Amino acid sequence: MVTIQFEWEGAPKPISTSFIGTSPQFELALYTLAFGMGKEEYDNMTIGPYKCKLKAYKMGRGRNAKLGTAFPEALPMSKDEAATLLQSRFRTHTNNEVNERSGKPMTKAQKKNAARKAAKKKKKAAGGH
Repeated sequence: MVTIQFEWEGAPKPISTSFIGTSPQFELALYTLAFGMGKEEYDNMTIGPYKCKLKAYKMGRGRNAKLGTAFPEALPMSKDEAATLLQSRFRTHTNNEVNERSGKPMTKAQKKNAARKAAKKKKKAAGGH
């Protein structure tokens, strides 16, 4: 989840929060569910490692109501929650080498191949053939 500021059609938008790394299908399903449940704001949700509010504002009334806008709003983390999240991310990236294409942890064969390529690259950079 990321919170940013930007300009939209020449007007500054003071704050906007968006999910990062989720599929469009997930977001569409999430916002459709929120809209269908009838409330405009859902407090204290946990989505993955993040705490947030979900907002789904309607346009119109009754049977003519349509989803006007929907978005998450990040909630602050405690110091302990932030530390835990950072530690888990650090451990994941240092303990599991990740395949660049799939983003999934590498298999032993992929790690071996990556090490072989790195050694070749290092040898070539040092002037070896």
